[in-house]
Amino acid sequence: MEAPRLGIFSRPSAQGKLPYYYCLNPEERNKFDQNWPAIVKWYMDTTAEFAVQQPGRPNPVVYTLPDAPHYFYLNDQASVVRMMREFLLGSAGN
Repeated sequence: MEAPRLGIFSRPSAQGKLPYYYCLNPEERNKFDQNWPAIVKWYMDTTAEFAVQQPGRPNPVVYTLPDAPHYFYLNDQASVVRMMREFLLGSAGN
């Protein structure tokens, strides 16, 4: 049996914008707007793949943070530490 897995993921939305978005010129914003839905889909697919239960393996514990900033581990340390403690102490998902 393999070790349990913890995943803490930002879950961007198609409506969400990265902090630098508002510094882009109109042409760059248009390009961003065209490509962003595919990037959001990649995030969703990757998170879903991580969360898949596999026979003989512990269930993964997955936390998703809607539209969290790229550095949420630094920006929201208290929440990340709480999630890690719950996981390590065995109370996550209960």
